[in-house]
Amino acid sequence: MISDKISPLVITPKPFKNESLHGFILRTSEMNGYGTPSHMLRYSGMTENEIRSARMPLEKLILLYGYDAYELKPLMHIDNETTLNMKTLLLNGHRIPTSHLQIKNSKICPDCIQENGYADNYWQLRYAQVCPKHLKKLVLTCDLCGKHLSWMRPGLLQCKCNSTHIITNMQNDVIHDEFLIFLQSVLQSKVHNKSLVLLNNDDFKFPFDDLDNTPLNSLLGIIERIGRISVSLNKSGLNQDNKEITALKAAAQFFANWPNGVYKILDDIYAKKNNHDDIFDFGLTRALKPFYDSLFRSGLPDKDTNFIREIFTKYGAHCISKSSNSNTSDKTINSIVGISKLSHILNVHKSTIHKMVSVGLIQPIPSKSGRLLFDTTQNMPNRIEEGVSFTAREAASYIGLPVSVLDQLREDNVYTVTHIGNKVQSYHEYDLRIFKDRLVNKADFIKQNSPHNPFEISIAEIMRMKLNSHKIKADIITSILNDKLHVIYKKDNSVQEMYLDVEPVTDYICKNSVKYFKSLTVRQAVPELNCDYYAVKQLVSEGYIESDSSSENLKILTKSIQAFNSKYIFCNAIAIKVRRSTRSIQNECQKLGIKVHLIETQSGKKHGFIDKEFLHVFLP
Repeated sequence: MISDKISPLVITPKPFKNESLHGFILRTSEMNGYGTPSHMLRYSGMTENEIRSARMPLEKLILLYGYDAYELKPLMHIDNETTLNMKTLLLNGHRIPTSHLQIKNSKICPDCIQENGYADNYWQLRYAQVCPKHLKKLVLTCDLCGKHLSWMRPGLLQCKCNSTHIITNMQNDVIHDEFLIFLQSVLQSKVHNKSLVLLNNDDFKFPFDDLDNTPLNSLLGIIERIGRISVSLNKSGLNQDNKEITALKAAAQFFANWPNGVYKILDDIYAKKNNHDDIFDFGLTRALKPFYDSLFRSGLPDKDTNFIREIFTKYGAHCISKSSNSNTSDKTINSIVGISKLSHILNVHKSTIHKMVSVGLIQPIPSKSGRLLFDTTQNMPNRIEEGVSFTAREAASYIGLPVSVLDQLREDNVYTVTHIGNKVQSYHEYDLRIFKDRLVNKADFIKQNSPHNPFEISIAEIMRMKLNSHKIKADIITSILNDKLHVIYKKDNSVQEMYLDVEPVTDYICKNSVKYFKSLTVRQAVPELNCDYYAVKQLVSEGYIESDSSSENLKILTKSIQAFNSKYIFCNAIAIKVRRSTRSIQNECQKLGIKVHLIETQSGKKHGFIDKEFLHVFLP
């Protein structure tokens, strides 16, 4: 094997906390005297594609160091989920879209490297543009040759053009925009998994409570969208910068003195309207469409933008109040649109709208003319360019459920579709991630290396059960989400390794099996008929209920159980409801001339039942 022929390097350093993967490899290469990391990586058995890839294989890289893989794993950009989803990578545990990263291109602060001796993983963010400590733009090019820095160079502060020249940031001026610098500090803290409360927010008044709870990938998405809005408004003083600096400056002003920055950008959008009655005439979302579509209809999870939506709603309420006070005519906000307008709003073809209606993704409102009309205040799925579209099989594999179960959950609207994939019936990455998190979070704690317990059952085991119906499996998942069935723990963050007590699961299956199965075993039929095991067999023998002739063992047809229950009721069931004895119920029937049907089991026990038409005698 190749691994048997590879000896660890002479010098095998340990990674620093918050060190980038490529920076660590370059530091190792420099310490071992290689002219470039590519020579060292080839020695590990990596191909040229693997060397250039952000998805570098851990199993080959670890051969160079000779210590356990777990010590390098936090630096890696991939895990099982990022392997499936080619549009995201890991950065210090954060799952980030590749569009927000600059992994392959080297970007450094020479002053930090001289002080700390390593390359910070924060620099791999696309929006990491300025060092918040030294207040200078990060260096992307060599100040000697002018070419972009490559990771394949002699050392952390050496360009491949001249190994004796030390890279500096002398050519970069100090950045004086304090709000921009502060936003860079926020991003660095998020990458390093530090709480924002450690930063001094007194002079900036960013919404720290909300930003602390906002995942890094969503915060980067917000910054990008605020940048787009600023460009569309042609704000002065921004067009001479690159688009990352433009977005950072705009986002810093957006968050500063919260929520005044939000009001300012909404004022700018509203000021461009020719008719200031638009909010009252056509609704808040239409009048402020550039802002609304960018932040609330572009793939960002609702829970991560709700703090912005609250300010947006307050602003709209204020404008509507002003408009209604100044206009005495009786107006209402019109949210009803036809199919042409809706296709424009959702950015899809009319044929796609028809498909969405046919599969139940959107509901038209009743119309006497037969014309398709829609209420835009409803939550509707939206097609976006970002994110990955999954087939049903890929989506089921990602969640950890059978395809039939996931499709049933979607049909029952338990799995919510808010983003449209490549095809109307495909699954979008954002919706899958939200649903999986919602389900996995039903487990209160992780219990690793737990021994097998016969009184516990995993979701994987439930999904493998032969229940003859995927619907009951989907209902079990629904009951977990609705807290009717409780998850006691999980072994990891996968759906399949969530564990429940066996007894409530089997009880649930027994109680609900009549809804789904063509036939039931005798034991399953007992709770449905409210009698004992032997009484069920006697009911079959005397022709009151029918057995399934296609089954080798005795099974009862569910339709015959339903027919029996619609016509008869056992006296013991009446007795329980009215808190009397079964014998007293039967005696009263004899006095009133109500026929009691009796069946006798092998043990000699007699069970009586009456026609349901006489039930009102006991249950007025």
